[in-house]
Amino acid sequence: MSLSKEQRDAVDFDGHVVVTACPGSGKTRVLTRRVMRGLNELTSRHQRIIALTFTNRAADEIQGRLDNLDTPTECLWAGTIHSFALEWILRPYAPYAEVLRNGFSVADEHYTGQILEEIKGAKGLGPYDNVSTVRPRTGANPNSGDAAEVFDLYKQRLKSEKLLDYDDILYLAYQMLLGNPEVSETIAGVMPLICVDEVQDIQDLQYAILSQIVHGERKSNTLFFVGDSNQSIYESLGALTKTPAEIAAEFGLDGIEHLQLAENYRSTQRIVDYFTLIRPGTGAIKSLADYAGELGTIKFHNQTIHREALARSIAGIVRESLSLGTPASDICILAPHWTHVISLGRSLITHLPDVDFDAPGLSPLHSARDNIWFKVARLFLTSPSHNLTRTRYRWAKELIAELENTATIRMPDTLGTPRLLLRFVNSTTSAHADGLPYLREVFSKLMDVAGIDMALHVDLAGAHSAFFEKAESRITKAAGEMPSKVESLRKLFRSPTGVVINTCHGVKGEEYHTVIAFGLLQGYVPNWEVIINGTKSQAKEQASKLLYVICSRAKKRLYLISENGRETQSRNPYQTSEVLARVNYRYDD
Repeated sequence: MSLSKEQRDAVDFDGHVVVTACPGSGKTRVLTRRVMRGLNELTSRHQRIIALTFTNRAADEIQGRLDNLDTPTECLWAGTIHSFALEWILRPYAPYAEVLRNGFSVADEHYTGQILEEIKGAKGLGPYDNVSTVRPRTGANPNSGDAAEVFDLYKQRLKSEKLLDYDDILYLAYQMLLGNPEVSETIAGVMPLICVDEVQDIQDLQYAILSQIVHGERKSNTLFFVGDSNQSIYESLGALTKTPAEIAAEFGLDGIEHLQLAENYRSTQRIVDYFTLIRPGTGAIKSLADYAGELGTIKFHNQTIHREALARSIAGIVRESLSLGTPASDICILAPHWTHVISLGRSLITHLPDVDFDAPGLSPLHSARDNIWFKVARLFLTSPSHNLTRTRYRWAKELIAELENTATIRMPDTLGTPRLLLRFVNSTTSAHADGLPYLREVFSKLMDVAGIDMALHVDLAGAHSAFFEKAESRITKAAGEMPSKVESLRKLFRSPTGVVINTCHGVKGEEYHTVIAFGLLQGYVPNWEVIINGTKSQAKEQASKLLYVICSRAKKRLYLISENGRETQSRNPYQTSEVLARVNYRYDD
């Protein structure tokens, strides 16, 4: 993991720092090296380096890189802010809060979505009528009118079932720290370094939680933030973009160092110049890739491809890329919505029967990463291999700890260590070829050996039901177009070997030789919710950020497609995304 001067300056800086990292600048490399440095500087085995990421997948990436470097991670905690709030604040200190002390469960997003849509429908609200569940620091209802009533009914429903949604987790964690300074001091005392990835995607309550912790023991905590305001594509979910000065003020710091990574190691200079053209004001970015001077390809099919011919046209691009020697796993096809990706994926398999495809975002299990049964599934869906030895051991250790600490299940001696648990998993078989029946059977075998009675563990039983209900729902909605065999589920945990098919949000942080993006239409980029509920300026801002993220994934070849033939619910034809249509650029023929 060699570092450039820019990268090393960020890693070696002593004190609080905000690193603004342009696309392709090695953000994850820098964050991983800063974590490694923190681990090496620990003075006690009771201390923890904290790495907060926007997704569990990003946390897995950091852990995986450290595993590949044979770096011990026993003193590292990496995960999302929601997982952090649960594991470090709510569960250990539940007796401090009346709403928590008699027990609680975390509601599955699939279930909360169903409740919200049910109440919205009963109150006459449509699918694009926004009802925010993001709470402010005061805990007040963030909505008005009918939406406010829907929010109240939604919260009453969750309370009656002793459920917390993700926004409740943040609010209650903040209230816990605010009302109990000793909790903040205890947590802060064991965290000499707190690293935060994708700082531009942090919500106000997330800032508030971290601020309370740092205020608990300001002199002993170091903050390391990494992000890029130009890639903030979650503002509709409450994300805030703060300047370094605003971050320093939030944490009560005299100041915070602002460093920049402005060198791109991913794309040709031509592609860099193009995606900066989409976001005026980003500043100059220099490509230092070995192939920086190559022309590559930038093509824009503006309403020239009909949706019925989309699969055939994209298949032609894939064939051409493969013929030029591009590995299949270095080709990515993406769109704003996963429903469009699923439909296209099935057609591409027909057009390219000899080509392998990987669609991590289209697995029935993709959105269940916070569920404990997902953690069980990934053990059964991976096989022993040299590359995964350390990772699977860590997964087994984490699962045992969660079962014992969260579900209060004492594992028997035959399964009580990571090595013994892995031995059982590796030797457990099932004759089922379909993924979900396979998982049901191996889960059942594990529960039998572990002596887990689901009737005595309501939370575990609820998570089990939610895990399969969400997976079945995703398969049903896909109308037979979502792969569900065991072998297809295993691909979620493998390094990609085929052409990647995913959503725009799903590839954030990734890079590919060839990027093919379709569905670049007004109403998708940005989505209708932003257009209907926001201002024209907000819609333009969100569209330009999403296009910036899409285009900056490409190393050498970029294909942008705004197809024709799609119609709105009012039977009007979709038009090209306004931001993309207004870009003045000489594309390749």
